[in-house]
Amino acid sequence: MQVLRLLDESPSHGYKMHKEVGVTTSTIYQHLDELEEAGMVESSLVEGDTRNRTEYRITEKGHQLLELLSEDE
Repeated sequence: MQVLRLLDESPSHGYKMHKEVGVTTSTIYQHLDELEEAGMVESSLVEGDTRNRTEYRITEKGHQLLELLSEDE
């Protein structure tokens, strides 16, 4: 839920999200992989000055799930 909320604000990469959520990088990337397989997020390669990063963004399906879960709170 936290990952979807972060991505709802703006696209991001795993390392930044791991710091914001407070879990290990391996945990965040495992979760992102699962969310991508489920169609909740999508990834794209972004070229940087020194290295490339994988950036994640929430999909329409992810938005729908986030709205549904937010209604229950």
